[in-house]
Amino acid sequence: MAPTIVLIYGANRGIGKGILELYLSKQNYTVIAVNRDPNHPSSKALADLLTAEGSSLVLVKVDATVSTDALEAVKQLEAQGIDHIDIVIANAGVCYVWPKVSEVKAEDIQGHLFETSPNSENLSPLVLPQDISRNQLDMPNSAYAPSKVAIHWLTKAIHREEPTLIAFPIDPGWVQTDLGNTVLTTSALTQLL
Repeated sequence: MAPTIVLIYGANRGIGKGILELYLSKQNYTVIAVNRDPNHPSSKALADLLTAEGSSLVLVKVDATVSTDALEAVKQLEAQGIDHIDIVIANAGVCYVWPKVSEVKAEDIQGHLFETSPNSENLSPLVLPQDISRNQLDMPNSAYAPSKVAIHWLTKAIHREEPTLIAFPIDPGWVQTDLGNTVLTTSALTQLL
């Protein structure tokens, strides 16, 4: 039986390492540990983890700030006979600064978001089967949607940090606006209305 192939971002410490250990303890798994620095002592120590029968560990470097890393990782995995990935766990996280909402800078948010965002653009040959579209609505919004999540969190943080303000996010759902109409005419949403 072919092994189940699991790719875990941020697998050398914390939660990612715990998830990695869980999958390595199961029989017949190939677990790909992805992190920014495979030469870091915490990455090298992964080779000492116990693995169940038929399971193995593969360590690859992907720094989300380096545009060529994901493609290089795909080449490395393909050279090892890995032609698909069954499970992707996007766990990586960094925290360089701890500002209040009133003090946060755009570059702080960008640094935290983009340094840990899995870039499926170059991993897609391994991750996305050719027939994936049959199970999804045609409503791609990978650039817009994360901004809405960030705004919701920041709004809740303003409420918590500023005792004289009441702030809460509102999600009205689809609204007939210029942007809403564009989404409607270019997506499968028309089938739902």
